[in-house]
Amino acid sequence: MKVAVVVCTYNRAASLRVTLEALARQVTTRTALEILVVDNNSTDDTKAVVTVSQTHSNVPVHYLFEPRQGLSYARNAAASNAQSDVLIFLDDDASPARPDWAERLATAFSDPSIGAAGGDALPEWPAGGRPPWLHDQLLKYLGVVTFSERTLSDLQYPHFPYGVNLAVRRQTLLDAGGFSTTLGRAGNQLLSGEEIELCKRIVDTGLRVVYVPDAPVLHRMAPHRLTKDWFLSRARSQGQSKAMIELTSASAASFTMHITKRIAILTLSALAAGAAYLINAHGWVMVARCKTAMSVAYLRHAFATRRHAQNELR
Repeated sequence: MKVAVVVCTYNRAASLRVTLEALARQVTTRTALEILVVDNNSTDDTKAVVTVSQTHSNVPVHYLFEPRQGLSYARNAAASNAQSDVLIFLDDDASPARPDWAERLATAFSDPSIGAAGGDALPEWPAGGRPPWLHDQLLKYLGVVTFSERTLSDLQYPHFPYGVNLAVRRQTLLDAGGFSTTLGRAGNQLLSGEEIELCKRIVDTGLRVVYVPDAPVLHRMAPHRLTKDWFLSRARSQGQSKAMIELTSASAASFTMHITKRIAILTLSALAAGAAYLINAHGWVMVARCKTAMSVAYLRHAFATRRHAQNELR
């Protein structure tokens, strides 16, 4: 089986170097492994870092430039240009936690019913450590994901692997039309959910998305993300992303159901934020504030989209 680890990157040359050094130590016995770096219009030393890695890595390293800004464009470029059977997407601020990480993910695809697979993404904190207010329920905003299953298990929406540690059969990705370019990071934009939306489409075709135990990665936590303002901004983007996934082409009945549910979440979150503040439960205050911000952004996008659709019909 031919397997490519795809690292899409944008102006993170220093972090990319760490990731490539870790990937160079991957060990395989049953797969032909290569690394594909997709430079998404970087202006720093990204290409030079890849060039150095090409001369030192035990795993072949290839370079691809994608000028269209956006993580989904970069990932789709990898799918179009790679020659591998399986693509394993790894963020440029993450590293495998095991020397056989790639092979463990790839082995899942020996079952033809599996279209995508993924593993855990565990946090690697900076020197300052984890902020005391950072509740476990907020870790998902940082791309931290852990599944409770101990064996290879089927996953369903919305509990799919994150893009930091996601493997997809290349032909399945192409047949699905690739990652949605209306979702996902683009420069400093914090939209997300493109991998969740892709996995949802894969499952809808009858293929399986599975969790692979013992195939974790370490996700390095950047200090600039460990602030309350960043989390609130990230929550708002998450709300917009979730609305884009759930409400696109939704029927009138489905739209009403989602809106009713989100209004209920908003109301409860606002009340919880006030209660947590009164009892000085600072971690829960941030959880409630983020849920409130996410719900407000969800509803704003939903009603703006519905108004636009109604205007188009006039």
